[in-house]
Amino acid sequence: MAVVLIVGATAFSSIDTAQASLKQEVEPALSQAWKEASQYADSRHEAWNEIWTAFDVPADVAEAIVFPEMLRYSIWQDQLETSAVKGTYVSMGSQGFDFSIGRFQMKPSFVERLERRWMMSAFPSQYDAYFDTDNTRMARRVRLSRIEDEIWQCVYVAMFIKLTYLDYQGLSALPIKEQVRLVATAYNRGAISSVSGGGDIEKLRQWASQRFYHFSLLPTKDVQRYVYADLANQRFEQAKKQLKNDE
Repeated sequence: MAVVLIVGATAFSSIDTAQASLKQEVEPALSQAWKEASQYADSRHEAWNEIWTAFDVPADVAEAIVFPEMLRYSIWQDQLETSAVKGTYVSMGSQGFDFSIGRFQMKPSFVERLERRWMMSAFPSQYDAYFDTDNTRMARRVRLSRIEDEIWQCVYVAMFIKLTYLDYQGLSALPIKEQVRLVATAYNRGAISSVSGGGDIEKLRQWASQRFYHFSLLPTKDVQRYVYADLANQRFEQAKKQLKNDE
């Protein structure tokens, strides 16, 4: 199995005013989840940023694209799947278990596709990060243990971002706010191209305006829905403002 060497460190400022600024835009219940997710992210910046910096990924962008998933985790964490249920993935694969896991809400099928696409690129040798993509019990057991580990989720986020910029041509030339919106949308949709340069950026733009994201375990037609890209971009913008205030 691969060994990923993580080096370097950076700091990312906390956001103390997130709850107040959010109240005017979303329901109060989400405001509390935002505050909790922000506080947790603040406490984990140093560890997360080591990984993202090692993979040459902007830490503020990385955190922003997964932040809406952290909101969902904050709301759902007491009702998430048990270890016994997760064990079905080892024995049956993603057909037997394919629910979101961890702070960044990653599905096993998403990570399987991510590892396969990564191994098709030049990144494994560049970052000394290799994966066993065989569909065996051992490979699934190792993969599951990684998905359940927060630091490994950071590695997977970094891999996803690297591949998204590689596969969606023209993405890096866009204004940074649009980059955040589109990468966040791709993450939420699990959009991983099967070939280099094969991503459809116009499809991402269509998805980026749609209200699909919700925070209900059993959603109905009346449940409040959000634009995932808006939530991600709001976190990104708040971070920028706080950084300026701290300078």
